[in-house]
Amino acid sequence: MKPTVYYFEIPVSDLERAITFYSKVFDCELDRVDVDGSNG
Repeated sequence: MKPTVYYFEIPVSDLERAITFYSKVFDCELDRVDVDGSNG
């Protein structure tokens, strides 16, 4: 069975750019999640 990553954090200053980049690098869809009232 292939390992699955469920959650990780990568600090960024430009969230939209990071989502685009990491979506392509990991070939997956990334979801935004509201954590502690901080909607990133």
